Amino acid sequence: MHVCLLNTPCQYPVISRYSVAIRSAREEAELAHERAEEAWRLFGARPLSGGQVQQMAVSLAMAEAADTDAPCLDLRRLVRAHLKSPELALLAACLQGQVHVGAWAELVRRLSSILEPFCLPPNLHSEVLSTAFLSLRMRALWRFSNRRELDAFLVGVVRNTIRRCRPRFRFSALPADHPSPLPAPEEIAARRELAALAKDAVDDLPPRQRLALEMRMNGATYREIAAKAGLQNRKTASRQVMRTLNALEHRLSVR
Repeated sequence: MHVCLLNTPCQYPVISRYSVAIRSAREEAELAHERAEEAWRLFGARPLSGGQVQQMAVSLAMAEAADTDAPCLDLRRLVRAHLKSPELALLAACLQGQVHVGAWAELVRRLSSILEPFCLPPNLHSEVLSTAFLSLRMRALWRFSNRRELDAFLVGVVRNTIRRCRPRFRFSALPADHPSPLPAPEEIAARRELAALAKDAVDDLPPRQRLALEMRMNGATYREIAAKAGLQNRKTASRQVMRTLNALEHRLSVR
């Protein structure tokens, strides 16, 4: 005789507990997202202690996981990973809305060692790091579960940046005895060209995508973007911004 285990009474409590656990995790992540946004409003212009930064990183990691298709039961693993990595905690603080100057400076100090093997001129360190961290904004933060993965991603971005800018590096590889504080003409021209390309790419976006992107770059939350742009919810707004950033990155990289 065939017995369907799903119809046996003993299975119902298990299924019920599983459903409650998932529902509870989602509600907790939603609350964490609200608390993180409120924390930035309260502490955005004040010095943050290491504990405050880490606590905000945990909240942001949980909220980020809730915005993706990641299983809710992985939230505890994500929280543990971010608590154990000061670099990831600082990264979370830097990549959300208002950037805290102290957190950014500390993150650059910790991660700038990845540039040492490339022997870059000192005046190019900040530019290459800025490019790397801009690329990080286009990725889901929760995907980096340890320092090794973060370093590997940053090294890859740095390599690609150097390849694209190699002609400029040749001009500045051997500094003069009295280097000029002003950027070289080639560097100015390259920056102007990139700025013009970026402006054209943004201007060509559909109105709703351009509005969502500009609001996010100005520090708006995804909930605010969804309300202003007429999107369904903050999850839809997040995906819209991510798709737009990826499309812009691809357009600029092929030119």
